[in-house]
Amino acid sequence: MEFQDVVNRRKMVRSFSSRQVDDSILSTILSNMNKSPSAGFSQGIEFVVLRSDDRRQIFFRQWGSEEDRKSYRESWPHLEQAPIIILVCSDESRYQERYGELDKKGLSEIPWWFVDAGMSTLLGLLSTVDAGLVATFTGVKNQDYLRHHLHIPVQVHIVGALLIGYQEGDYRPSSSVARGRRPTEEIVHYDGW
Repeated sequence: MEFQDVVNRRKMVRSFSSRQVDDSILSTILSNMNKSPSAGFSQGIEFVVLRSDDRRQIFFRQWGSEEDRKSYRESWPHLEQAPIIILVCSDESRYQERYGELDKKGLSEIPWWFVDAGMSTLLGLLSTVDAGLVATFTGVKNQDYLRHHLHIPVQVHIVGALLIGYQEGDYRPSSSVARGRRPTEEIVHYDGW
């Protein structure tokens, strides 16, 4: 697929079939995510891949009880069928250590661990489209719950989750899409703001 086609086709899809994704496709997606830029080459981005039913249910339970999850299940009844969940994690300590070294000391107060996680996530989204799959990125409601049940170290931020799979039914955008995308001419400022 041409790059511009991949970009144009990328959207957040929240309806998945239960069809399993081939290991080689998942491997390519993860490999591409690992090729994202890394501030100071700190390489603090890590992934927790949930594939088994019990591990994926741990992820969904962090959003609340069966009753709590009823509203999104009504809107997105096939969301929990996503066969792959990739938790995008960033180890802040790797960035703090790297930006304490002589060649980087005092260069930035930017939280690069979140910037790098975003870059990696975008490569995951684009790689998913290129593979003929769909995905959505979602936040995490209860990091402590996930840390406990998935043994994620305390210094690691769980930035969010990529849910990946084959699409079930027709695409239905979230209500947020009705806000519309700001035109490029409105957000680009040449030679200054």
